[in-house]
Amino acid sequence: KDFIPVRAVHWANFSSGYQGYTRLASAGIGDFDWSISQGRTPSSRTGPSRDHTTPSNTSGYYLYTEVSRQREDDLAVLRSPTFQTSSQSENCDFGFYYHMYGSGIGTLEVFLLKAETTSQQTSLWRQSGNQNNSWHKAAVNLSKKLFYFWFEFYSYVGSSPSWRGDIAIDDVYLSTPDPTKPCHARVVCKTPDTPSNALRIDSSKLSYHHVTDEIEFQCRAGFFRIGAEKIRCLATGKW
Repeated sequence: KDFIPVRAVHWANFSSGYQGYTRLASAGIGDFDWSISQGRTPSSRTGPSRDHTTPSNTSGYYLYTEVSRQREDDLAVLRSPTFQTSSQSENCDFGFYYHMYGSGIGTLEVFLLKAETTSQQTSLWRQSGNQNNSWHKAAVNLSKKLFYFWFEFYSYVGSSPSWRGDIAIDDVYLSTPDPTKPCHARVVCKTPDTPSNALRIDSSKLSYHHVTDEIEFQCRAGFFRIGAEKIRCLATGKW
């Protein structure tokens, strides 16, 4: 089984599917499954109208539990990929964004499981009830005694009217800082007839990119580029 190194910065915005997250109802764990969606959920007055990653439009995706046909206390479980730290001294942050809007919202709880003690669940975070029609951030600093581990998201159906109880998650990340924070970049150029140490900074900013995003750039007329033509947004918030 493949393990994801924590230092590689894990970020799941579900734009390419479930991204290694597993729905467990088919394995006999839980009563129904999480689903992937974009835009509004089918039920009215519940669920998000768009994902967290791309709030300016409805093109992005998120995971959610559609509860219209479920009974109170029914459970849907979502399991993350398995992560690996390089040593027990390595520290990391875990976080995600959640949406819990509707008069029938139940409970969302996140558990940590270790490979060496799979029968033991550690509750990392829990929220219940209507949290209004907006995305909220949840973040937890993990202990340093981890080697191989994963997370499980438990979504419980609330009380009547249960169809107004859709729970959603998006932008799940592991590492630090929060990879949904934007990078800002400046293009560095110089004129052909000036010394190599005479740099000119293009005043235009390239903004609001996310971790692993890449951009290519060209200098303005009369200037030529210094360094690589392609840059990548890093977890530090820098290019």
